[in-house]
Amino acid sequence: LFSVSFQLTMAATFGILYGLQGRGKLMLGKLKQRLLKPRRSTNKLLWPRRLLYSIAVLALVSLSAFVFTLPIIAHTFHRFSLWGPLTNLIYTPITGWLIMPLGFLGLLCIPFSSTLARGLLEAAAFFTEGVLTHLERLAALPATELQVATPSLIVIALWYLFWLLLLGKPWRYQWQMMAFGVPLFILLQVDRPWRQGVDATLLDVGDGLAAVFEVYQPGQPWSPRQVLLVDTGSAKACDSSLQPYLEHRGIEVIDALYISHWDEDHAGCVAFLQKHYPVKVLYSSYEPPPEMATDAAAIEIVRHGIEHDYGALQLSVLYPPPGALPRKSNDRSLVLHFSYDAAGSTTAPIRWLLPGDIERAAERVLLQNAPPAKRPLELLVAPHHGSRTSSSPDFVAHFRPKRVLISRRRQPSQRVMQRYERLGSQLHLTRHQGTLLWQVDSRGLSLKGYTCRPDSKPYNGWGVCP
Repeated sequence: LFSVSFQLTMAATFGILYGLQGRGKLMLGKLKQRLLKPRRSTNKLLWPRRLLYSIAVLALVSLSAFVFTLPIIAHTFHRFSLWGPLTNLIYTPITGWLIMPLGFLGLLCIPFSSTLARGLLEAAAFFTEGVLTHLERLAALPATELQVATPSLIVIALWYLFWLLLLGKPWRYQWQMMAFGVPLFILLQVDRPWRQGVDATLLDVGDGLAAVFEVYQPGQPWSPRQVLLVDTGSAKACDSSLQPYLEHRGIEVIDALYISHWDEDHAGCVAFLQKHYPVKVLYSSYEPPPEMATDAAAIEIVRHGIEHDYGALQLSVLYPPPGALPRKSNDRSLVLHFSYDAAGSTTAPIRWLLPGDIERAAERVLLQNAPPAKRPLELLVAPHHGSRTSSSPDFVAHFRPKRVLISRRRQPSQRVMQRYERLGSQLHLTRHQGTLLWQVDSRGLSLKGYTCRPDSKPYNGWGVCP
């Protein structure tokens, strides 16, 4: 039941059987009556009409399979092809009437004649290779791979209800249903357009850091979301964590990329992102080293006092201060303070902090310039992955975070974790819970686990790891 192959097979089979009944049966009956009705003057030209009728049957089969598998494809693979029905129409007969029979006969002939069996199997392989070659050419056409965000379950249910009614027994409201289907098709490609607030995700990238923020503006449910990234993880995380998540969310453009510092575990995927995604602007506290192979011309240097406005989300740079930077790369890290204040909200702004890999010396400088903390932080990503070189007692006592996220595959420092626990902070570790999502809106901040291992199953739903 949880295998996508099984789901696609059952959806396609049901769609074909259902599509050939009801309205499909009526349409084919009328077409058959028009094309194949005996006429003395056209009896000799009956085969072209039979061919046309067979193509119509195949087209109905292809369309039925396409519309009943589309939600599963969009939900699991986050992309689909507008050429799907056409390729099914062309290659299904070749596969079902030629390649599969040849292969089946070849297997049957193995005990009796290895030469005949080899010839049949080689013929099946020859036609299979031809089909794959033509499919590769079709894959170069536009609209072959349209990326979509994960459709909600409500939209999926409405999609199936629409087609069940439309392809069911004939009734008089079919045109009204078709008019309803167009916006429904658009909804299938939009991930919760009514969403407001911030969806923030701390990816499980091992001993590194990568966080994705999707900002939806209050009162503007249909406006494009803004996508911010803080660090990218190491180069190994590009294919295993970062790219699958961006594809899952239907993210094609990155509005802002913040690199805390240029260590490989924080900036290893920058070149990959610049190559595969439009990155509008990249912020860092200093220029990248030559070995990072990034587009340095697109980097904007930011220091303490810089503020960026993303609607209801305000971002402030608390560290490093202007002037000369420390020699140690960890102590050059950007410290980013986020504050979400929805219009009309009666609660205080929701605040969280991403301090990169700053260590104790940088923490002392940060506390000298940081404003007094009137309220605890709602969330803190532990500096330097929870290492004992950071999270000094003064730093922890100043920010008093309610929740602490630790991005690390290895075990963090026990002393550091105890320091947070004594303040009553809730600890969340990617090594236990995997990728972590927190959602922020006018009601507050909620935190939940996502998936235990990003490389073991696709990103297909929020949940809590066992």
